[in-house]
Amino acid sequence: MNNLLVAPRRRGCIRIPALSDWRVQDYEDLHELTDRIPGCDVVLYGGDDLDRGLAARDVVQQIVEKTTLKRLLFVAGNDDLPEDKQSLADVAYAHDLHEEPFVYKGFAFRILRRPGYY
Repeated sequence: MNNLLVAPRRRGCIRIPALSDWRVQDYEDLHELTDRIPGCDVVLYGGDDLDRGLAARDVVQQIVEKTTLKRLLFVAGNDDLPEDKQSLADVAYAHDLHEEPFVYKGFAFRILRRPGYY
């Protein structure tokens, strides 16, 4: 991450660190990324291994607290258990995009469902 170049923030834009399948990576890497990209608005997690995020809840909350909205938007993946999805949805800073879209600065985050899925 030493070569990370961050462009100046343009008016009206949003910054979102987005990740998925965080199976073995260290959450400290995400800490460093959010430190190096000032003004992140929200964190977006694209599914799988929600149980790891729940186990590291304190670290994840510290990362989320660095964002403007202090929110984690997430989508459960095909490897996630329904009880892990619900446990994360019950955390105050988390927002389950399967259950409800999220709108910020005119940008909508939502799940487009296909018949027969989910």
